[in-house]
Amino acid sequence: MAEGLTRREEITNGQALADLLNIEQKTLRECLIYLAWLDQQIVELDKTYPEWGPEREEAWFAHNLQDARLRLQAGRIASARFAYEDVLLQAEESADRTPKTKAMIPQILKEMGALPDGKGVTRRSRDDE
Repeated sequence: MAEGLTRREEITNGQALADLLNIEQKTLRECLIYLAWLDQQIVELDKTYPEWGPEREEAWFAHNLQDARLRLQAGRIASARFAYEDVLLQAEESADRTPKTKAMIPQILKEMGALPDGKGVTRRSRDDE
């Protein structure tokens, strides 16, 4: 996958997850591939939604939720919890502007509450970033 980055090829979700699953065996450069995938997704959002508004906000939320789920699938529980806290905070802050995001709050609470670390639903404020 690192070779794909040098050729400016797109990184698929599966490639990003596969790389994250093997993170313990990776060098720092190889671990950055996952971050490059995240950055690539942001660039795509910028192209698709050049102006900030409800549609872009919903797309950004969907991206962040996907990231949290990928971290969980990879067994990165602490990292997944941090990402779910971000997603929950984002959903609650944008609930009035984006009905689709508001509708996802119960699902986020369910997924976060089921994380295997047994901490249940945790929240942090914007000040904790």
